[in-house]
Amino acid sequence: MKLHRAGDDLQAHAAAQRIFVEAIEQAGVAAVNVAAVHADRIVTDNLAPAMGDIYEKARRCGETLAGHPLDARRLLDAERPIQDAYRELERLVARQSLIWEARRWANAVGFRRPEHDGGGTFLHFERPGEVPGWSHAAGRWPGLDALAPAEPLARLLWLLSPELAAARPWLPTVAEQDERWLTENAGILEQQRAGVALAQHVGARGPMFR
Repeated sequence: MKLHRAGDDLQAHAAAQRIFVEAIEQAGVAAVNVAAVHADRIVTDNLAPAMGDIYEKARRCGETLAGHPLDARRLLDAERPIQDAYRELERLVARQSLIWEARRWANAVGFRRPEHDGGGTFLHFERPGEVPGWSHAAGRWPGLDALAPAEPLARLLWLLSPELAAARPWLPTVAEQDERWLTENAGILEQQRAGVALAQHVGARGPMFR
């Protein structure tokens, strides 16, 4: 049973590694094409569903652990379901880290990186403007470390807290990241294009007074 569980946990990471090996075995542009074609599919078909499973199980652990400290030493005398939930949450945090690493590998091999969302604003949340403590009006996204608890177990439960439900935690493809960035910044981009067009128009007319 434990070996089977471990195999399931490593499936997502192994998928990315297989693409990496396949790409290396091929030459030049062909290697890049193989990885690029499969990078988004790895995220969509494998990693994102696996992360969804982690989130669902972590929510249940959070419900069981509500009101208890996230400290193994302070849970030594706790009831068995509490201890089991804590250990399960530890395993889920490890799986979560593995899945993010697999995403990084898949995108690195395929030379997939955001064209627009270089600051990672939409990396962890579909709607980061709903994250308490930050809004788009505040300027540049400060990063998850500036907003979330530092302790890994507490961070996972924070991601899944009711306060962050509207922010919609997710595991996006690079294309999805950029799409959300473009959607959120459509107004700003339009203003920039209008400003450029106006400047070109004025420049083409030349100075009004000589």
